[in-house]
Amino acid sequence: MTPSRQKALSLGTPSGPVLLVVAFLLSLLQIHCLFTPEDKRSDPEDSNSPPTVEITGGAATKEPIGVDYRVQFRWNGTDTDGTVAGYEYATDDTSRTDAWQYTTESQVGLVFSATMPDRDQPGTATDWHSFHVRAFDDDGAVSTTRSQRFNARTVAPSSRITTPSVTSDRFQRLFENEVIEWAGTDLDATNESRAPTEWEYRLVRIDNIVLDPPEEIADSIRVGSNLYLEMEGEADTRAWKKVSGGIRSVGLPGVEEGDQLAFAVRAIDEAGATEPDLEEGRNLFRFIVRIGDGVPVLMVSERNVGQFAFVGRPPTWEVSVPSETALNFEWIVDASQYGRGPGPVNYAIDIPDPEDETLEDPRGIGGWIGWSDRTGVDFPVVFDASEAGRHQLWIKARDDRDRPDREVIELVEITVVPFTFERPVLVIDDSKFSRVPPTDAEHDEFLATTLL
Repeated sequence: MTPSRQKALSLGTPSGPVLLVVAFLLSLLQIHCLFTPEDKRSDPEDSNSPPTVEITGGAATKEPIGVDYRVQFRWNGTDTDGTVAGYEYATDDTSRTDAWQYTTESQVGLVFSATMPDRDQPGTATDWHSFHVRAFDDDGAVSTTRSQRFNARTVAPSSRITTPSVTSDRFQRLFENEVIEWAGTDLDATNESRAPTEWEYRLVRIDNIVLDPPEEIADSIRVGSNLYLEMEGEADTRAWKKVSGGIRSVGLPGVEEGDQLAFAVRAIDEAGATEPDLEEGRNLFRFIVRIGDGVPVLMVSERNVGQFAFVGRPPTWEVSVPSETALNFEWIVDASQYGRGPGPVNYAIDIPDPEDETLEDPRGIGGWIGWSDRTGVDFPVVFDASEAGRHQLWIKARDDRDRPDREVIELVEITVVPFTFERPVLVIDDSKFSRVPPTDAEHDEFLATTLL
């Protein structure tokens, strides 16, 4: 074997002492690994501390007194070894698949339900809720969830029936085609109009419209069969009929002459609170059904000649006045007998054809003055001596539905007496003697021989 070959073999094959040293070093390395923690053995670039989050504003108390049902939550997130990338928040049941909502903001305003009437504070409603928030950092680590539990409170809304004009001391007579209308208020609503967001109503039959006391009527509303749901074929007819806040009227469903009924409406606010009370004359009323349709009654008055109601009387009111008398006729349009309110009025003096409404005049003389919610003539009516004789004041009136087919037209016939006041004394004899002397003829003769 050549010397060069021998040298190559000696370099490629370790001698015995060298092998012992290598084996010892490997043993030390294995022992060190056994006593080194796992997180110390990982790559330093893979270590990450999760972020933290704290609620800094929101529901201020856990007491039953509660907080407003609209809550503005605020929070603050930090990450010591990176940045907070975003947050997730949830309310109440966090196990729902859609419970958590992602946001990069550090605040959110939420509206909570408050549906349970509070007996300790009448007119309010509450519900218990919880709010939860957690943070995410730029490496995907999640913080511990922070939570608040609180009692949301709202002021219950209120409603009132606006048509017909309801009262608590008597029942109404409604025609079959009447429409019931209502309005309401939600004092702590977020909308500018302070209007409830929903309504619910019921129509039930009652036993005796005259004798049933208010509490019995209210019980009938709560447990009776709802005629609106009967008409729709619903299986459960004892429920309330619920509609959106934009619907504020309803007609009568398939009623018949003489039906004795009670109607009630309740408001519901954006927190889900339902108006707690039923009050006859406000959001509850009783009525009897009449077939047909109603027209208003016109009552006219003038301080110089008296007053007249155009019902159960001759169709014309006849009055006599001296010339140059300023007549200020006033009137009342009464449609309360069928649950409606007063509507517009139109009038004309000495119009050639009262049926022709195309005849118009801005002062109402010889033509119609125009429809308006007036309660009397716009200008005093005055006739001078040259206009002595008969004149006509025609008055048209409607109820608050403003329907031409339900208007009334009435006539006041005015006789103008041409007093010239040229004589020093004016004697007016309005006496009537029938049973005691002197007789009416004797009295007239006395006046003729002594004064005239």
